[in-house]
Amino acid sequence: MSRHPLNTSATHRQGELAEEYITFIAQHTTPKSISLEEIKQQMKEDATLQIAMKYIQNENWHEAINLTDPNINNQELSILHSIRTELTASKDNDLLLKSTRIVIPTSLRKQAIDLAHEGHQGLTKTKQLLREKIWFPSIDSMVKKIIDACISCQSTTPAHPPVPLKMSKMPPTPWHTVHIDFLGPLPTGELILVAIDAYSRYPEVEVVHLTSAAALIPKLDRIFSTHGIPYKVVSDNGPPFNGQEIRRYMEIHGIEFVTVTPLWPQGNSELSGVIHETIA
Repeated sequence: MSRHPLNTSATHRQGELAEEYITFIAQHTTPKSISLEEIKQQMKEDATLQIAMKYIQNENWHEAINLTDPNINNQELSILHSIRTELTASKDNDLLLKSTRIVIPTSLRKQAIDLAHEGHQGLTKTKQLLREKIWFPSIDSMVKKIIDACISCQSTTPAHPPVPLKMSKMPPTPWHTVHIDFLGPLPTGELILVAIDAYSRYPEVEVVHLTSAAALIPKLDRIFSTHGIPYKVVSDNGPPFNGQEIRRYMEIHGIEFVTVTPLWPQGNSELSGVIHETIA
């Protein structure tokens, strides 16, 4: 056996340096309005973090499989196990770091998020503020859940911008594709049937008293007899365009009939532009 004594002083100093590092990081990352002592106290009462720190100290994570203790959050424990090389625990098991961020116990997590969210600066900014100093399992999903429930944030968050309009392909020839719809009623109670050539944007206008197939078909006959039968007709899917009579009429004349969503001008944008110009 060697007569040289073990270098216990060096090992002891390494332990002291580790504790000093943990304390330094904890002091500089603890959120305002939450004291370090409060975190230590709540950490000792957090069963999941306590057992995680025990495994860190003893390096026996294999024992963390299929724990049946109802106080242990196995999902959180699994997350902690996956990043175990980034975790550092104090010798008293009252502080836990993930790299240079302090891990917040369960009981203080909502309070920490609320502090970062005081200015109602939105999801991205709130997560950015939290990531600078703290961490805990599933932090992003908890932040999103809290902000999604915040009335102030929802009232000031701009709505999702509409999907950009997709430009329709230019038809190869005039009167290849025709868009049709009704405008009105007018003050006199009448309506206007508008048909526009997608190639030249040339409009045809007919006055009608009803939006029925019986009223529409003679007007289409007159327009098609003037310009010829188009290859394609586009309309909304409201009456009378959604009826069998109009579809049969298009089939008889060999016209490709395309319908779009009613009350959605972008779907029949060629015609919507002409109608707006007509109203103006």
